[in-house]
Parts: sequence; structure tokens; C-alpha cells
Amino acid sequence: MKTNPTLLQTILLVTLLWMRPAAVEAQFTYATNNGTITIMQYTGSGGAVTVPNMTNGLLVTSITNNAFMDTGVASVTIPNSVTNIGAEAFSDCGSLTNALIGSSVQSIGRNAFMDCIHLKGVYFLGNAPGSIVSQLFGGGVNATAYYLPSTAGWGSMFAGIPAVPWNPLPAVGITTYNSQPVLFFPVPASAIIGTNYALQMSTNLIAGNWTTVTNSISFICLQITNAPGSGLSR
Repeated sequence: MKTNPTLLQTILLVTLLWMRPAAVEAQFTYATNNGTITIMQYTGSGGAVTVPNMTNGLLVTSITNNAFMDTGVASVTIPNSVTNIGAEAFSDCGSLTNALIGSSVQSIGRNAFMDCIHLKGVYFLGNAPGSIVSQLFGGGVNATAYYLPSTAGWGSMFAGIPAVPWNPLPAVGITTYNSQPVLFFPVPASAIIGTNYALQMSTNLIAGNWTTVTNSISFICLQITNAPGSGLSR
């Protein structure tokens, strides 16, 4: 005999669905929201961290409040897919020295980088985020915000820290990856991801339409010409 669920059973079912834990992938737990991914928590061991731009075929668009709080992250790369960084997302990350912020970030929450006492450089690939609070870098943070000259909305200060143009020097190396030219150029001494190079890629050297690569790429037998230190390869 088929029976209809009672009101109590229906409430219990809805409660169980609501309480489903966030999914887990590699170093992150995440949640799906309206067809996009929100990073809920970083669970890795620290070091250089790259936030993925896609998970399970869905774009990663948000980093929630406290997601990296008090972890051993030394540098972080946030992809161009992310539009929002939550409050205290990276607060109390005492090992964090550099952060690369993708071109689509529009809002950064309060105290996002508070008490990151070793933070030196925050590198922005896009326009100045339109929604910020004045206190992002409290707690003795002595960092500089770097922005590309072609972007808009910047002044001499950003949320209480100096903001200066980020002018990469001329290229020192070029190679190919999957038949695409890859250009390496040096960045300021407090470079992103703890290295001396940023990475750009182009499919047309003549046109000169270069795109900065913000997602990690594994190179096999990569050889760079005219780079500081002869014989540099990976």
C-alpha cells in the first residue's frame, strides 16, 4: 500500500538535504551555487597555491569568508574566473608573501588580508575592485598593490596601502607549449609565486596579443633562452 510522506518526514528530508557537506576536491572543499563553484575551505599543507578556475566543469567564481584563514599558504594565484573574495579570506596567513588577483575580481571583503605580516606584494591583473572596504590589510601589514598600466580605477593608495604601476621588464625568454609561443618576463623583486618570472602566452607573435597565464601548467623539458643563469630548464 502506497502512503504519502508525513509532514515530519518531509521536514526531515529537507533538513538532511540542506545539511549536505561541501564537496571535496584535492586541496579545497567547495559548494555549488547557481551553476558556479564557491571555494569554502583550503585544506592543503601550504606553500604556493593556485585556485582552480574550474571544478567539475563549473567555473570557480567565489572564495568564501575565512576560506584560507590561518593556513600555511605562502603565495596564492586567484584565477580570472573569480569575482568575489570574502571577508577574512586570507587573514592570519603568517607565511603569505605574495598574491596574484585575477582580472575579474569585483569585491573583496573586510580584513581579507588582515595580519598577513609577511605580505609584500598583491598583484592585480584587472581594474581596481569596485566593492571594497577601507580595512583589508590591517594588523601591521606592510604590502604594496601592483596594477597593470592598462587597467582603470587605481590611485596612489588602495585600501590603505601604496598602489603603484606594475611594469614588467622586456622579455628574457621564449619557448613554445602545444605550438603556442610562451613569453617569460621578470617582475618586481617580491615576485608572485616566489619566482622571478611571470608567464604570458600568445598564438600570434606578429599581432602581439599576449594573455597572462594564471593557471598552473606543467612543462616537460622546457628550455628558456637568454634567461638569467645559463642552462635554465625544467
